[in-house]
Amino acid sequence: MHNVQLIMRSALTTERAVQAERRTEN
Repeated sequence: MHNVQLIMRSALTTERAVQAERRTEN
């Protein structure tokens, strides 16, 4: 079940990266 934590972390990091990109675009 340790993989679940890794997936959640990766999802959060990707979300933050996407938000940062959107902010820079605007």
